[in-house]
Amino acid sequence: MRVGPMQAEIFPGLESDSRRATKPSTKSVLIVCQDILGPVRNGGVGTAFYYLATELARVGHRVEILFSLGSYSADHSFAHWVAWYGERGIKLTPCPMPGIKPVSSLMGEACELQYGVYEHLKRHADEYDLVHGSEWGADLYYCLLAKKLGLHFSNLHFVLKASSPLLWSRIGNSQPASHIADLPRIYMERRCIELADTVVSGSQYMLNWMRENGYELPAGRCFAQPNVFPDTVVESRPPALADSFDEIVFFGRLEPRKGLLVYLDALAMLLSNSSGAYLSQIRFTFLGKKRSDFDASAAIRSVLGPFGVAYRIVDGLGQPEALAYLVGRPGCLVVMPSLIDNSPFGVYEMLACEKPFITSNRGGARELIQPQEHERTLCDPTPPALSMCIAKQLAGKPQTTLAVGKFSESLADWKRWHETSCLASHTDVLTGEDPLVSICLVTCNRPAELAQAIDSVARVEYTNIELIIVDDASDLEPAREFIDTLKQRQFDFPYRLIRQEKGYLGKARNRAAREAAGEYLLMLDDDNLLQPQALRCFVDVARRTDADILTCFSDMFLDVSGSQPPASSGRILFVGADLSTGYFRNPFGDSNCMIKRTSYVEIGGFSEEYKVGLDDQEFFARAVLRGFQLELIPESLYWYRVGANRMRSKHYASFAGRQRVTETYIRELSLNAGIDNLLRYAQGQAADEVSVKRLLARRLLRYNRVRRFMYRFPRLLEMLKPLLRKLL
Repeated sequence: MRVGPMQAEIFPGLESDSRRATKPSTKSVLIVCQDILGPVRNGGVGTAFYYLATELARVGHRVEILFSLGSYSADHSFAHWVAWYGERGIKLTPCPMPGIKPVSSLMGEACELQYGVYEHLKRHADEYDLVHGSEWGADLYYCLLAKKLGLHFSNLHFVLKASSPLLWSRIGNSQPASHIADLPRIYMERRCIELADTVVSGSQYMLNWMRENGYELPAGRCFAQPNVFPDTVVESRPPALADSFDEIVFFGRLEPRKGLLVYLDALAMLLSNSSGAYLSQIRFTFLGKKRSDFDASAAIRSVLGPFGVAYRIVDGLGQPEALAYLVGRPGCLVVMPSLIDNSPFGVYEMLACEKPFITSNRGGARELIQPQEHERTLCDPTPPALSMCIAKQLAGKPQTTLAVGKFSESLADWKRWHETSCLASHTDVLTGEDPLVSICLVTCNRPAELAQAIDSVARVEYTNIELIIVDDASDLEPAREFIDTLKQRQFDFPYRLIRQEKGYLGKARNRAAREAAGEYLLMLDDDNLLQPQALRCFVDVARRTDADILTCFSDMFLDVSGSQPPASSGRILFVGADLSTGYFRNPFGDSNCMIKRTSYVEIGGFSEEYKVGLDDQEFFARAVLRGFQLELIPESLYWYRVGANRMRSKHYASFAGRQRVTETYIRELSLNAGIDNLLRYAQGQAADEVSVKRLLARRLLRYNRVRRFMYRFPRLLEMLKPLLRKLL
């Protein structure tokens, strides 16, 4: 357990990377992002990738930008920006929606963009040598996961820019993780960094922040390198500085994290001080985007209004226009007092424009500025410190600030790395015999579904299997008759039929596991169907990773008859071993999963509480909390039935499953008495919130026929998605 800040590590720059090819070569580069200059007005990530794209294209690399937000554009049409980037030798591509859309749910909402990027890149992987992305938004999460598992992208090199994780932003803005969808995104952003082939940060600060907050950074593959910032950003030399200041410009997004409230309090201190009368000659400008969840205008008005100070808010400019605005004001002092920041482009731009500025000493800004300039330019982001720094600057003549090194030198390092890095990879070739897999199929009173499940087992593209069927005391005559016919069936693989007294799902699964002889157990419920490639994929990934548990996506379907494959009405997504989300919802996967038999025994199998739900969520959480390796395969490997006779409709109480999950976390984390009640309270609050939001939805979906009707008409479901997301 950490008891204080970790000692800072010094990360090398890109020039130190030892992976060098013998000859420089051009690369085919894909940049994947949901923030890019043009379709998005302002944003540090978008600005960074714009400069990277234009410079790589300028020196001859083939560059394409995959915009994960599809055809979204804040200004102009998306076609306008396609043409605009085309003039610069760059292909701008909107990421298309995948053929099978994610099911509307928490995971569907949190992972829709990442899934779309994954499906698109699978089809076009052979077109690129190198893929750039950011951890912000986790666009490449499923791609990186698939490469780790040996599924795809063995010849692609993924470079992740350490930008601005959501957790870091929430802390800096003093905001809670108020929406449960924040939790899987925080997890995916961390995993993107951990799974990357190369990580590049604009500052030492951000990499060390990640270390201190539990990121397992790739050893020897993390570099601190100033962002790409071309000399051509300022097209002509800025006008000479004025003899005195006549304007103060707050520059940055109009939000608390960028220091807006601190700045306003600093101005109030200056205006309240009689010695600050000279401020009457100063114009006050706020230059930056507003946020929909923060009323910047009201905050500014409440502070400056009582002083009768005139001010203006300029929030409609894009990055080039905002920069031109500042360059054309030789008497302005630019203030950027961010509470936290990585390697802020505002500082790059002010250094290039030779503008006087003040910025925060938090984050990576100090790494860009010469040490002798720190006292005048940097300050603690508190009102007293900032007001004093502003007063000192206004009392003197405007001065430029010196940068550490030249941006052209860093740009040369970026270009040299792309030209000479050896990015070749390889695919592990699996040898040896296929292990025996025991398919554990549990059933109760569903003969038609059971027959289809058995047929799906018979069609799998893997031969070393055994089938164990456990009947959990079926008492309906059709079910009993069908079970009796199975005694006479002949299969191409060994199988056993076991009947037990009524014990519910967990007890039936555990009984099947005890009877199994395979190295791996494949759990299968009787109402679901294996896809033909499922076992081959499960086994290959298990052998590559030595994972204890493998889960996957699934395709939802309505009842099907005959031997035709079901038609998918949506894909159910998961995230993986995310313990934070796993306390409230199930991000791990479905109980239809593959598990090492020895690990299953050590974990203790499924809970055998009678008619209590969330048994899969509790089992996976218990396994991960105990240190077992759970991996999510980002592919659909079975069909998940939406039918009238579902097990969850038979549970005794809706909260019982949540309570079981809570007690597992308390027990496995060994929480002290008293502290454990914090988890119980959090679970109760989450359940109350869900209950309120689902009140209308429950009434609408109480009868399965309504749910099934909606899935039969996907266009109607698509129209209702916004409402459903709010309710669910």
